[in-house]
Amino acid sequence: MNKHDNKDDQESLLSLFLSTSQEIDESIDKAKEIIIQESLDPDKLQREGMSFITSIQQRVRPRPLLTIDDLVKKLTKLGFPKTFLEKKIVPSAKAVDWRKQNYPSEIDAIAAFVSAIFGLQERNLWTTDRIALAESPAWLGRFKSPANANVSQIAAYSYYAHYLAKLVVKACKVDKDEQLPGDSDEFKVNYLNKYKKFDLESLLNYAWELGFCVLPLNDPGVFHGACWNIDGRKVIVLKQSTKYHARWIFDLLHELYHALAHLDEANASVIESEELNPFLDHQSEEEREANTFSRYVLFGNRSEEIVEHCVRLAHGRVENLKSAVSNIARSENLRPDILANLVAYRLSLSNQNWWGAATSFQIAEPDPFTVASSILVKNISIEGLNTMDQSLLKIALSNN
Repeated sequence: MNKHDNKDDQESLLSLFLSTSQEIDESIDKAKEIIIQESLDPDKLQREGMSFITSIQQRVRPRPLLTIDDLVKKLTKLGFPKTFLEKKIVPSAKAVDWRKQNYPSEIDAIAAFVSAIFGLQERNLWTTDRIALAESPAWLGRFKSPANANVSQIAAYSYYAHYLAKLVVKACKVDKDEQLPGDSDEFKVNYLNKYKKFDLESLLNYAWELGFCVLPLNDPGVFHGACWNIDGRKVIVLKQSTKYHARWIFDLLHELYHALAHLDEANASVIESEELNPFLDHQSEEEREANTFSRYVLFGNRSEEIVEHCVRLAHGRVENLKSAVSNIARSENLRPDILANLVAYRLSLSNQNWWGAATSFQIAEPDPFTVASSILVKNISIEGLNTMDQSLLKIALSNN
């Protein structure tokens, strides 16, 4: 490069600078005119401008590194067991290729998924040590906390169950086939006219025919079931720790009553924070009504009469009760396992323990969770769900 070329470059740069400076000066003069004409406050404009610049800087500032372990630790503080998060939530989020979903990283995809399920502000996962659940229809409504309940754990799991319930509603492919019964008698007559006897599979099918979705869950914890009205569709969540059909049948009848009687309003909910007891009536009015409905459907108004008949047939001798229960169940067309549970409970009020004998009547095969989940799968189509949601529902319905 010679001196002549260097001089030309300097003149070009000077010319560009002068023209740009002139444009800036003209823009400033125009801005001043607008400020005067509109009677704007220059100091306020400056503060707002600086605030905007600061917000932009905060957005582009590198976030603190968040690992999956960090995220799990934060969520366990909300009440989730670590094993539950690692078995049910994280694998579902990992089911998709985060690159194809335009996430910056895998942990970003997991954080977004977790926020959607639990109603969290995603930014709080990155910027705060503690996170909190907001109030939601997922766990409000007819929820009464027992004195020793872990409310945060109930609330946290309710978000998960409610999210799954929304997926089931979205995927549901069946319409209501049966007219809703007006009372307990009509329910019992309509059911027996169609299915003849009470068994878990038939009762589950009848619930779906009434238009109720039934979602079984098998995670340990303080949450024991729920009912929700989601966009006009009522969803029953069954969560029973035992494998006995008798308990599942009672729980389903109990929740069916809630669905029939207590879920007319949009977003109405019933959360079972305590394990359901078929025979205990010291709970809330709604729970007593649901228990009364269940017992009536199974025994009519004759539960006490039937127990007394068993005791008379056994001649008041505990060792004869097994034979008496079998005979009465046959003559009254009752399920022996459910009758045995009723007799054991009545004896427990007299400080007599007959639960061991009652256990011998219980039916555990086929696995009730598998029965309920198979019927659910038959009534939904998950193709319309995104990959993460499909994975979440599949894992929730897996029996492991």
